[in-house]
Amino acid sequence: PEVVRYKARLVYQRNNRTSEAVEEDVYTPVLAKEAFKILLQVAASRGYYVTHIDVVCAFLNGPVYRDIYIRLPKDVIDDGGLVRKLYRALYGLEEASKRWNETFHRFMIKYDFHPSVPDPCLYLRDDGMMCGVHVDDALVVGPDQR
Repeated sequence: PEVVRYKARLVYQRNNRTSEAVEEDVYTPVLAKEAFKILLQVAASRGYYVTHIDVVCAFLNGPVYRDIYIRLPKDVIDDGGLVRKLYRALYGLEEASKRWNETFHRFMIKYDFHPSVPDPCLYLRDDGMMCGVHVDDALVVGPDQR
C-alpha cells in the first residue's frame, strides 16, 4: 500500500494589533554583505572548504520569554476553543527570529566560536574555522571538512 504523508506548519497569527513585544526583542542581526564577501575571499585565498547549512525549523528552537497563548485550528482538535501556552517560538511570532539567533549564539559559544567585533553574525574560532549566520542559514568556512 502507498503511504500518504502530509506536511503542515503551525504559524502564529496575531489577531489583535497590540503587542507586548518591544523592538529590542524582535530585532535580529544578520550577516553583513561585506562579511559574507570576506568569508568567501578568505576561503578562496587559503584553499578552505565552504559549506552551507540551512537549519530546518530553526524558529521552533527558540524559547519564548513571555506568556503567549494560541488557539489551535479547528482541524487540529475537535474542541476548537482549546488554547495552548507556547514554550517555543512559532513562525509568525514577532520575536521568533531573535529567539532563534540567541539560541544559535549559545550553541556557537559552546563550541568555542566567538562573534567578531565588527559583525556579531560572523563567528570565529582559534583553529581557523569561521561561520557567518543570516537568520536560519549559515556559511561555514574552514581548513578541513570537520
